[in-house]
Amino acid sequence: MQLRASDVDKLLEKSSITEIETGLIALFMEKNNISTKNKLIIEILSKVEKSNVNKISDWLLKRNVEPTLPNIERIFELLIEPKDRKINGAHYTPKKIVDYIISKTLDKKQLSKTNLSICDCSCGNGAFLIGAINKIHDTTKKPIYKIIEENIFGFDFIKRNICRTQIILTLLMLSNGENKENIKFNLSVVNSLTYTFQRRFDVVIGNPPYIRAKNLSVKMREIIHTKWQTSSFAKAEIFIPFVELGLKLLNEDGVLGYIMPNNYFTSVASKPLRIFLKENQYVKEIVDFTHVQVFQDASAYTCITIFDKKPKNSFSFSSIKNEKEYEKLGKQKQFMIKFSDLVTGGWQLLPPTAKGNISKLESNGMKLGEMCTIRTGLATLNNDVYVIKDAELNNGNYKKIFNNTTFYIEPGITKEVVKGSRIKNEAAIVNNKNRIIFPYYKDNDTAKIIPEDVLKSKYPLCYKYLLAREKELSFRDKGKGEYPSWYAYGRSQGLLYDEKDEKLITPDIGYDPHFVMCKKNILFYIGYALWLNKQKVTSEFKLEILQKILNSEIFKYYIHQTSRNYANGYKSYAKHFLENFTIPAFTSEEIKLINKSSTEELNDFLSRKYDIVI
Repeated sequence: MQLRASDVDKLLEKSSITEIETGLIALFMEKNNISTKNKLIIEILSKVEKSNVNKISDWLLKRNVEPTLPNIERIFELLIEPKDRKINGAHYTPKKIVDYIISKTLDKKQLSKTNLSICDCSCGNGAFLIGAINKIHDTTKKPIYKIIEENIFGFDFIKRNICRTQIILTLLMLSNGENKENIKFNLSVVNSLTYTFQRRFDVVIGNPPYIRAKNLSVKMREIIHTKWQTSSFAKAEIFIPFVELGLKLLNEDGVLGYIMPNNYFTSVASKPLRIFLKENQYVKEIVDFTHVQVFQDASAYTCITIFDKKPKNSFSFSSIKNEKEYEKLGKQKQFMIKFSDLVTGGWQLLPPTAKGNISKLESNGMKLGEMCTIRTGLATLNNDVYVIKDAELNNGNYKKIFNNTTFYIEPGITKEVVKGSRIKNEAAIVNNKNRIIFPYYKDNDTAKIIPEDVLKSKYPLCYKYLLAREKELSFRDKGKGEYPSWYAYGRSQGLLYDEKDEKLITPDIGYDPHFVMCKKNILFYIGYALWLNKQKVTSEFKLEILQKILNSEIFKYYIHQTSRNYANGYKSYAKHFLENFTIPAFTSEEIKLINKSSTEELNDFLSRKYDIVI
């Protein structure tokens, strides 16, 4: 059975982290019949209570889990207070991933070095260090303890992680029949992004933390924005400077291997990283896991990237599109990507045929971003507070229930709203009954917040309701948001979009394209809308024509080749994935043809018009 975070959380309800750690170590020693003179393990065993060992043993037995070294390592990785997991940013790395990265970084040339040095600057519980030690030991037969003392370097900002890595590496030594009293570890509790390293390494490997910018402390955000060239954008995730750090730590013929988020191919915040990698030609190989989830306890879209500092014009690329392909990792088909073909606005990592098709789809007419105004919808940062679902008038007001209390909202402070991610056809807009509390008024084509005294006097029922949720609203942006009033939306975008002309609304994420015609004065959230710039097109080219093109298999193909991955093969329909698609100049006859064509006929026509085969 594969242990999950929920399993360990149940154990944490009955035992402390220290009790679980010591109990696991005692069980490992007992099951493997190991006696030792190692002082670290002796000290741990001296604190073990037999009743606690029995409790841990029963827990493992119920789950059919043996206290093997990999399982202990797995439990250690999950043995974090649930509230701290997001802040910690660590995920258990599957052995398959570790082995692949080790195979690509520890080649024969590296293994032949006398003073080989291997570093993991966010080592967690030591998964990559274990992989490296086993590879060196299997190849050279060098004793485990000597490899630990002479070749292995680990750093982590969490003290408990370094302590656990010491334990895991010691147990690895003991399980191989070695029994050294004291191991001289090269393991340090430091924040690698602020630490001054005194040496360079032959190999840097690891799984850098996955912490989004909004979950970093203000101090940490300031550090990475000012110290690291690749992290100048405000929303830079913490893995980005770890790439720059890893490359900085390499000696001239060193190799770096990371499992890391694949959104660095396309995200706005990763643009400085893309520029850095392209200009220096650091990428050696990428294996993109697309929407395949390699981490069991986290929804993360990842890739393996291997880097080095050697001059080159291209790198190898492969993509894993399903579980079957993942099981055959190492045997996947690869092709070469030229650095000169990379566009810093977003990398399109495509095989030759698809690359040619996308080139034609992006150069055959007017770009969608020029033909249309593309905007995202409302962002309240707490839709549950503001949205009234399936609103029905009750004695002239709308009803909103919160904490088993019924509140009433005056219609005059609401507007009709749709949730873009739920809109799949025009009927959903026509039949929509959702309303949103809208504490704004129009002033010279801008939206301004209704003053609190006016809100209180003109809409007392709504004011009473909002007061009941004031505390909840104060937690938006971690309580650090600056708003014109406490009841204002979290962001000011999209406030006047209900008054614009007809538009197409699309969910922000989806598998098939769903561009839905909206002719009502209506607001929207969680999605994007497109308004046709009529001065850019002929009078014959209507929004309905654009809608048919964007809902075609041709546009679906374009998005699936160029956009960001999500679970189940879903793709992002965000603005920067839409705007480079081009719309050809159509004759009057062609516009008539598009207007009356079936889905199949339209796809055939567009394939010929763009001169592509898919």
